[in-house]
Amino acid sequence: MSSSKDLLEQRLEKEYAEALDAMRFTDAQKARMAERIAAEASQNLARKRVARANDSRKAASMNARTRSLFRISPAAVAAALAICVILPVAALAASGNLKGFFEDVTSPGGAVVGTSYEQATDEIDVSASVEGAQLIVTAAFVDPKMPPYSESERFGIAEFQILDAGGNAVAKGSAESVEVSDGQAVIGISLDGIAPGSYTLAVSSFVSEKKADQPLIISGNWRCDFSL
Repeated sequence: MSSSKDLLEQRLEKEYAEALDAMRFTDAQKARMAERIAAEASQNLARKRVARANDSRKAASMNARTRSLFRISPAAVAAALAICVILPVAALAASGNLKGFFEDVTSPGGAVVGTSYEQATDEIDVSASVEGAQLIVTAAFVDPKMPPYSESERFGIAEFQILDAGGNAVAKGSAESVEVSDGQAVIGISLDGIAPGSYTLAVSSFVSEKKADQPLIISGNWRCDFSL
């Protein structure tokens, strides 16, 4: 019996030892898994902190650029806008393609009260000759079929000056409109009171008229030399 008990006890001890080994192995395995999990968590945390730091640096850089933009003075912004507007116009002038354009006329309160036509210098050929006590001014439309000239029934001078050789104005005013014929208008300006000499007619605007329509001011810069 004793030997049998010894064998049973031995077997139980062996099984107990194997169970303990298995338990120790399981704990070690769990420990290794826990270590791996901890290591991965640590790495992920480190990567997260690096990414957050990078985001913070990017945000700080963006804020700095934004602040620098807001620090630009209104004068600098206006100058930049002026450059953007002036350069294309200068380029068009150099190429000979500068064209007139319609523009709203506004009241001091900002309400639109009419329309004008600007920058028409190259669209009207102007010549002048003296006939008696009158200066005969011929305004010929370069393209009579193009608006606003195609709509012109009468045409006059809205504003002119007569300049002497020194550039001084000896006369200024407007000239009554006349009927348009064959794409041109022949307008008279009185020369009464002007002494003999060399002069320049400087026209800054014409007026185009059509029945039932509001008169249209056409602006530009026209000059003709003449002598009395």
